Amino acid sequence: QYITDTTPGPGGSHGKRVPFVINIRDTEHPITKGLPTKWLHQNDELYGNLRGPAENIHVIATAFSEKDSGGTGKEEPVLFTVTYGKGRIYHCVLGHTGADFSDSVQDVGFQVTFSRGTEWAATGKVKQKIPKEFPTETSVLLNDFKIAQSTSVAPAKLSNKWLYLLDNQFSNFDKFVGVPHYSITSLPEYPKGNGMEGTPIGLNKDPLNVFSMITENNAPVLKITGEIYAGLSTKEEYDNYHLSVQFKWGEKKYEPRLNNLRDNGILYHCCSEHGSFWSVWMRSIEMQIQEGEMGDLYALSKRRLLVPSKLDADSVFMYDPKGKLEAYGELEPRIKGRCKSQKHYEKPNGEWNTLELICVGDTSLHIVNGVVVNMIIEDTKTEMANNDPFKRKGKIQFQCEGAEAYYKDIKIRKATKFPKDILKQL
Repeated sequence: QYITDTTPGPGGSHGKRVPFVINIRDTEHPITKGLPTKWLHQNDELYGNLRGPAENIHVIATAFSEKDSGGTGKEEPVLFTVTYGKGRIYHCVLGHTGADFSDSVQDVGFQVTFSRGTEWAATGKVKQKIPKEFPTETSVLLNDFKIAQSTSVAPAKLSNKWLYLLDNQFSNFDKFVGVPHYSITSLPEYPKGNGMEGTPIGLNKDPLNVFSMITENNAPVLKITGEIYAGLSTKEEYDNYHLSVQFKWGEKKYEPRLNNLRDNGILYHCCSEHGSFWSVWMRSIEMQIQEGEMGDLYALSKRRLLVPSKLDADSVFMYDPKGKLEAYGELEPRIKGRCKSQKHYEKPNGEWNTLELICVGDTSLHIVNGVVVNMIIEDTKTEMANNDPFKRKGKIQFQCEGAEAYYKDIKIRKATKFPKDILKQL
């Protein structure tokens, strides 16, 4: 049912940039004929409260504007045609870009409908073929403009059900062990170094069992000794996902961080060979796990990432959902690669913390015990200019970094939008 609102008010509004599902309302119109009846559009501004005479309009597609993301709470027209005399007009509210983002126009669904709408407006017909690869109701598809993603490997297919990754055989993971520190007296057959420079032990070689499985309350628990810098990486690559883990600290610490805070981390959208960073980890984005710094951002690559943030009293940049978008990454001389959280929500050492990572489209959220502590947005426009790979998919790597630590309930599922309780925090 189409409703015309004749009450006075401002002309047009929109909420936050979020992904939303396009609902085709006329499957026989030349512009939309043959398209999926529902497909997910990349992060964009969904306009509502459109103003005008609303005469001679034919709505061919709509999308629901979520109130939790600042929308109208209504199904809004997003693609429609207007006739004016013998003229044909195609109207599209999709494809908003800015100085810091352009991914909405990279969306294949936008490109196809915009091109088909242009042809229809010019000729009254559409002869263009619909590409074989097209967004689905649960997955966006971007035209990469000849820029590769992390690898050519397709991301693993996830469902709405949790997939638990831990088992006693490490069947979902590979181990990569880095350079043994000079302080390690065993392992005479391996050359030593400062832990960051030298010859790594390598892939799926773990002579000291820095990664092992133990049992707690009849459930598998990952034990990380911290004795050598190392990474436990998923065999699969993932995109558009919700990762949830339980994490707690152990007691022991080792060189080269014997006298430093306990440190660990979850590296995601890994996009390089093992050992590319400090001869041990993959180039990636890090959700930091350190005493007093759970959820901080560390950029372990040359990607340019945007975070709403501001300087704190110590002139360190920290996440602020109302702050200006600042650029982070190894190529940013002013800010470099770190953005800390405003507050720290970790529990006392020895207690389990719930850490979550939600990645949808170009946006990633770091969540500590239910609180969003960082939001990272990929600066696609600059990455295209630099010919850098996108961050939107890749392996997930758990660090071993000089401190004893434990993980359990490592699970992952598909994510197409951020939960309502999370959106309220942004």
